[in-house]
Amino acid sequence: MLAPDEIVDRFLIVEILGAGGIAEVYKARHRVLGSLHALKVVTAGGSSVARRLLREGSIQAQLRHPNVVAVTDVIEVHGHTALVLEYVEGVTLPGLLAQKGLLPLAEAL
Repeated sequence: MLAPDEIVDRFLIVEILGAGGIAEVYKARHRVLGSLHALKVVTAGGSSVARRLLREGSIQAQLRHPNVVAVTDVIEVHGHTALVLEYVEGVTLPGLLAQKGLLPLAEAL
């Protein structure tokens, strides 16, 4: 849906991070501040899914915890709802499992 170097609102798309059944997630750089963010863009499901994403974002934006990614804004991307999230550098769970295999219980917890 979005391509690297595409400008969306205040953000420059850097790369796609992942895609699922109803949304795609992109790494994006704020064009003024230079900070990195993740954009979660609804790609399927119509208005009911968009409402669910907004509800998710509203709840998540109120949480402050080191293990919960912060939601900082909501924007529209080509007519689709998108959450602006804190970008967290790191490996995905599938990537970690590919590197290490099964994790010890303490690490998994």
